[in-house]
Amino acid sequence: MKKIILFFILIISALSLFSQEKIDAQRPTQSESYSIIDKYIFQAENGVTFSSDTATYSSFLRYSVANVIELRASTDYGSRLLTPGIKCVLLRQGDNRPGISLLASFDMKGNVTDYRAALSHKLSEQSTVTLNLGKDNDFYGILIFVRSLGETGAGFVEAYIKEGYQQYNAGLIVIPHPDVQIDFSTGLIDYNDFYLGAGVSFRVK
Repeated sequence: MKKIILFFILIISALSLFSQEKIDAQRPTQSESYSIIDKYIFQAENGVTFSSDTATYSSFLRYSVANVIELRASTDYGSRLLTPGIKCVLLRQGDNRPGISLLASFDMKGNVTDYRAALSHKLSEQSTVTLNLGKDNDFYGILIFVRSLGETGAGFVEAYIKEGYQQYNAGLIVIPHPDVQIDFSTGLIDYNDFYLGAGVSFRVK
């Protein structure tokens, strides 16, 4: 635990020179917002999930090569599989219109393993709802409601549903620095598997 706390402190200290808008991480939700990170920014999102007496560690790396295109790669240290992907923004979010993007993930042979459309709509200055519709082995849908808790945090509730599988999540996001996010989450998988998760995300340019 001391090493984890020290890791968080070192990240925040190392990024203290940056002062742009707040980080926009995809952790710890199952859904994807429509937005991408700023051009030429590198972002790393790391976390651990505890479930059924097991711990799973994961990393998600993101780099934007254009104003509407983001390259990414994710890995699960249990399986040691690397999953590259791409995200393209089709429509920017406006006052009365949703933001829309398309995403695809691939295996190392170039086969598409997951694709989805992400739609995000701002309900108010404090609230946003996002819908994902996609397909991996089966078609799935994800719905998430996010509520701002001020300049440095937010809370969310989320439902992920596909044939033969359901997952319900809730969590808290804390942003102690514009370039750092810390998250805590919990949820229920198929009504009987309870999990806890935590993570840290940071960006550099």
